[in-house]
Amino acid sequence: MDDLRLNYQELSFISDLSQPYCKDLFCKLLGVDKVKKNEEINVSVLKEGFSTVSSLDDRYDGLNKLHFYLAMKKDAYKNNLNCKSSIKLIRFSGGKSIFYKILSDYEIEHANHVLSVKHEYLYGTVSMNKVLSKY
Repeated sequence: MDDLRLNYQELSFISDLSQPYCKDLFCKLLGVDKVKKNEEINVSVLKEGFSTVSSLDDRYDGLNKLHFYLAMKKDAYKNNLNCKSSIKLIRFSGGKSIFYKILSDYEIEHANHVLSVKHEYLYGTVSMNKVLSKY
């Protein structure tokens, strides 16, 4: 999990920190004045800014909070299958793109199928073909 790379939107999405705070954190770590959406940092570098989880559950006690957030968000993709922007684009975008990095191939296939079915139902086949032709 330490070799995973995140951008500031994905970090904000999984950790529930504000995007401006995550942007400032990235600026400090990268040593730049302005951060672009495509700039990513390894989790191994980012985890230094997070403390550990204190839990009654031995599985999570002492685990770095960033690793904890990543583990907990994995199943949250199902809750985001009803997101209007994801349905319209037939994919996860913005901070939700983290799902493509942490989900298994089967889960990604499932999510893409559900989003395409919902898009076709709401917007029609012509719109779905137009959106899919962009990718």
